[in-house]
This record gives sequence, C-alpha cells and structure tokens, in this order.
Amino acid sequence: MATVENVDYRLLMDTAVLAGEIMLRNGAETNLVEETIEKILKTQKMKHIEAVVMTTNITATMSDADINPITVVRRIKERDTNLSKIQLVHEISTQFCNGKIELTEAFHELKKIKKHKEYNKWLINISLMIIPPAFVIMLQGGWIDTVTALICGIILVLISKLGKKLQTNSFVINLNSTAIVSMIAIISNKLFQVNIDLVIIGTIMPLVPGVAITNATLDSLNGDYMSGIAKVLEAVIRAASIAVGVGLGIGIANLLLGGFAL
Repeated sequence: MATVENVDYRLLMDTAVLAGEIMLRNGAETNLVEETIEKILKTQKMKHIEAVVMTTNITATMSDADINPITVVRRIKERDTNLSKIQLVHEISTQFCNGKIELTEAFHELKKIKKHKEYNKWLINISLMIIPPAFVIMLQGGWIDTVTALICGIILVLISKLGKKLQTNSFVINLNSTAIVSMIAIISNKLFQVNIDLVIIGTIMPLVPGVAITNATLDSLNGDYMSGIAKVLEAVIRAASIAVGVGLGIGIANLLLGGFAL
C-alpha cells in the first residue's frame, strides 16, 4: 500500500473524488464508487475516512490529529454508460494503492481518462442510426421495414442533437423522438404496409434504460437503498417518456389518418 511522507492531502482527496466522479458519471454502481474512494484515501493512516455516494453527488471527508478536516462535495449532473472508463479508473487506483505510481501521476492519468473521448461523435451517431434496422433484421422484418427503421434511427440522432443544443432534458427528447417515430411508422404502414410493431420496437431499443435498472438492483442488494430507489425512479421516468411518446404519436397519427389498424 502506498504511504507517502509529507503527502499533499488536498491532492489525495481531489484524486480520490475525481476517480469516484469518473466512475459514477459512466455507470458504476455506488458501492463500487465508495470502495474506490475509500481505498485511495486509506493509503494514508487517517483517523477518520468516510465516503458517501449517491446517484447525483459524492461526499468524501477525512481527518486526523495532524491535519485539518478535508471535505469535498461533488455534484454529478451528467451520466452515461462507459464500462471502459470504469475499468481504467480501477486500474489506476489499484496501481496507486500498490505503490506502482505516485499520487501526482495518478491524478494526471485520471484527468486524461475524464477528458478522453473513446469514440468520435460521428461514429456514435452512425451506430445509433443502424441499431434500429439491425433489431428489425434480427426480428425477421422485411427490407421495407428495415429502411423505415433506418429513417427512424436518423430522426433519433437529429432530435437528440437538437435537444442537446437547446439544453432540453432527456424526458422531453425521448418523448418527442418516440412520438415522431411512431407517427412515421404508422404513415409508412398506410403507404407501404410497413410492420408497425417491428419498426417501433426496433427504434426504441437504444432508449430502453437496461443499465440503469441493473445498477439499481445492484445498489439495492448492497444496501444502498437511496441510490437504488433514485436509479429505479430514473429508469421509470425514462421508460414513461418512451411509453408516453409512443402513445402520443399513435394518437396524433390516428387523428390525422382517420383511424388505422394496429
């Protein structure tokens, strides 16, 4: 375990909280984030070390007879899913705790991980476009269903980019995108006999909050009930936005087309 004389305790705290922030931003369960922060702080023989992690914030504190108490609170506003970054942070923290790298080096490596963008935006957008037609193909849809799903995937990307530019929350983005997609699927059914179910299901699959539900279950099993409930609520809201959007799109299409058969 790394023990450094005349250590910069402020830098130690910043390093631990930065590691936790990166992990929490990228989909790690709260129990793992707390363990990582405490593991880094415990490299110094402190009398009191505590880390409390919730879905949207991190609170860490340490104190000893020789130093003034140091407490850091970090607000987490944006969250995503990137298991690669979680693994990289785990490797850096392990190397530091085993004495293989210095504190300053660990801090700079973590900053690089935070800033690193693993994939270009255009590659992410292209992937989001092809996921809906890929699901339609997997569900044995026809070529016209696949083409329609591809158009819907393009619309998902465009609405997502517009929503981020306007700083709109994810509920509104999901609601609008699924409503428009549902309308396109129904109109295409009228024109080309497209399979409505396959197109809608294939298009909403990238929006389904599967990771959030998994992490909520893990947090609850680990006893982090507040974080578990918060993540369940987040997943429910995302699922509700998808369901309301699909229902709204179907309702609008029904009014415009004078009724249709699902």
